[in-house]
Amino acid sequence: MSMPEPPRTADDLLREIDRELRRHRVRRADRDTVLAEVRADLLAADADGRDPRALIGGDVEAFVRRTVEEGGYARAPRDITRMVLLGVVGAPVAVVASYLFFFEVVFPLFVALFDLPFRAPVLGPLVALVGIATMGVLVVLALLAVLLRGRLAARETARAARATVSAAAAVGAVGNVVVLTTTASISTHSVAAQVMVVLVPLVLALVGARWVGLRRAERREPEHPLAS
Repeated sequence: MSMPEPPRTADDLLREIDRELRRHRVRRADRDTVLAEVRADLLAADADGRDPRALIGGDVEAFVRRTVEEGGYARAPRDITRMVLLGVVGAPVAVVASYLFFFEVVFPLFVALFDLPFRAPVLGPLVALVGIATMGVLVVLALLAVLLRGRLAARETARAARATVSAAAAVGAVGNVVVLTTTASISTHSVAAQVMVVLVPLVLALVGARWVGLRRAERREPEHPLAS
């Protein structure tokens, strides 16, 4: 015979309700509204020594699903389309901006300070490639921060993107080296290949970062579920 489930406190239930609301991708303002509506009743039941879960029918998932449906709360978008567009548009912008900044500002400065390294046939292009890739990552992350400002799981997505976009930049840099060293001359096909080895990993990195960000936001504990 299974043991009866121990009573949960109002604190426990508010945390669980908040997590379930996040899983349903309910916007923060709507989550605050729902929690404010049930907080007083749950606290009163908890103070009287009653099981607060009885007030919501005992099933948090069913309670939240019913509340979302009856309240007409819209789900926050996953922003996958935005991530794809950012990758498609942001990749060329990041590459061009990074290229111009590196060769118009950084490169002349380093040539003036360190004469020999940048004239070396291998070290020069390698440093240029790493510099452009690094600046490209910074540009994409800045565009991502602007794009997701005020949206669900923005901070979690940005944290994940630091790793995924950096990895995509590394893949793109290595891919470009491979294309350049395996083609006899620059052609339409080689340029298209160079674009794709940057574009595809970046789009996948941004979509992956958004997915991870949303998952982390669902599992994140509210800091002060009982705050008035």
